[in-house]
Amino acid sequence: MKTIILLILSAFTAFAATTYPVLTDNANRTFSGGATNLALLNTNQTWTGTPTFPAGVFPANNISRRILWSTNGLFFNSLIVNAAADRTNSGDYSTITQGFKVTVPALLSSNSIVTVYYHAQPTNLNAGVATMWVYAGDNTNYINSTVAQQAGNYAPTILAFTLLKNYGSWTNQAQLNVTDGARYNYVPNFKVDTSVPWQFYMGFTTANAAGFTNLNTYNISLEEQILP
Repeated sequence: MKTIILLILSAFTAFAATTYPVLTDNANRTFSGGATNLALLNTNQTWTGTPTFPAGVFPANNISRRILWSTNGLFFNSLIVNAAADRTNSGDYSTITQGFKVTVPALLSSNSIVTVYYHAQPTNLNAGVATMWVYAGDNTNYINSTVAQQAGNYAPTILAFTLLKNYGSWTNQAQLNVTDGARYNYVPNFKVDTSVPWQFYMGFTTANAAGFTNLNTYNISLEEQILP
């Protein structure tokens, strides 16, 4: 009898020697979903997919900036001549050299600031300047305008300016482009609903009667600064 008991105890000891850190749903002790779910338990995991995090995670953890949209750049052989140099009404995007229309994600805060980063490199001599026009929303509401490329053929134009700022509301924004002093708008008003994905437009003109050729742009991007 003692021999039998010893054999049983030895078997239990052998069984106990094989341990597993978690209980899984199959005999092979693997995780359902494979490496995808294993990543949730491994802080050293290199993400190969597109993880989605709740919007509240960003401001709560002081993660304050994200890229909304970017492109390597655009090239325009020529620009529409606009002697009045004024395309500030809703819908005026249709009357300029259209650069792009993109849908950007909903902002993560009703106090978020959206900044434009822009770089243009001249390739030839132009007597006048190129003007950038920026619009937002389904009605192409005017937001701001600034110099897209100076006259001449040497100095690049490198800009980083605030496009708009939500003022405690998803639908009230202040236009904050300090390079456009004549149209500087201190009073928040409706331009676009940023609580949902929204439209962003950029286009160009020149006031030079001789025209403007070869507008060569690089690294255009939109960045959100998330404020609580």
